[in-house]
Parts: sequence; structure tokens; C-alpha cells
Amino acid sequence: MYRLNGKGPEPKEPQPPQFQLMHWGAAVLVGFILLMMGQGISDVVRGLEFRLTWMMIASGVLIGTVLVRFSRSWVSSVLFSLFGGVLFTAMVVGRLWDDLWQALGNLWFWLGTAFEAFNRTLQGTPSSPSLETLFLYIYGFTESLFVMLQRFVLWVWRFPRMNSDLISTQLIWGLVIWLV
Repeated sequence: MYRLNGKGPEPKEPQPPQFQLMHWGAAVLVGFILLMMGQGISDVVRGLEFRLTWMMIASGVLIGTVLVRFSRSWVSSVLFSLFGGVLFTAMVVGRLWDDLWQALGNLWFWLGTAFEAFNRTLQGTPSSPSLETLFLYIYGFTESLFVMLQRFVLWVWRFPRMNSDLISTQLIWGLVIWLV
């Protein structure tokens, strides 16, 4: 159809967004394949729990999707994914969530004491928060985290002889699943 003045075709009316069944179907199929991969690996590898594999697959896919969508540089995405995967795997395998919440609660308490000391200083009574307490809170959390990372390094260093260490096995497989 031409316009009334005869100069070119009429512009098309905007179409409502169509339901993209193929995209949703592909996403469901990939999710099912990854779920079955995790189930198969947890059945074959002694000591590897399906809960760990499912958590690593779901979080890896979610964070990978966010990185692909919003990242500006592939180098930063790869580095974030690698270091984040090691850290997240150590947190999940070592069940460090309780330690993390305790450390965050302690940090929140310390920030309250720092704010209180700042208020006292403004009122004319100089005081400062205890930095020693802050460093003890940070040390308490990083100690448990580094124990898990130490086991990871030991597994890599003594690879052929440490097949019986279940925590190291879970760390390695968790990282492999994260990177997949």
C-alpha cells in the first residue's frame, strides 16, 4: 500500500510482542540437561551430593546469564566467574553460610559502635571504636574460608593420592560444575 501522497509504502503498525516459545523451550531443555548432568555426576562420584550439584548449576547459570547480559569486558567476566566460583564453592561445601551471617552481624555491631563513638566525639567526649575487635571479627570468618581453600590447594597439589578426601572431591567437582 502506498501513502495518499504517493511517496513510498505506509509504515507498518507496531505488532504486540509475541510469545517466544522456542526461547523458553530451549531454556527449559538446557536446564533439564544440566539437571541430569548434575544428577549423573553425583551418582558416579562418591561423596558428591546432588544438593551441591544442583545449587552450583542453578547459581552458575544465573550468575553466568547476568554476566553475559551486563558485562562490558569478557576478561572481567571470566575472572569474576573463576574467583567467584572458587569462593562460592568453598562457601557451599564448607557450609560457611552461618559463619558469613555471623561475620556480617558482628560487622554491623562494630559499625554501630563506630557510629556511637563518632557521636560521642561530636558531643565533646573523644572516643574511637576498637579496631582490634573489627580485625578479630574479620579474622574469625577468613580463617574458616581459608581452611576450605587450603584443602582445595592440597587436593590440586597431591592430586593422584587424595582420592579419599571427600571435601576436596566436593570442592573440585563443585568448581567444575560451576565453570560448566
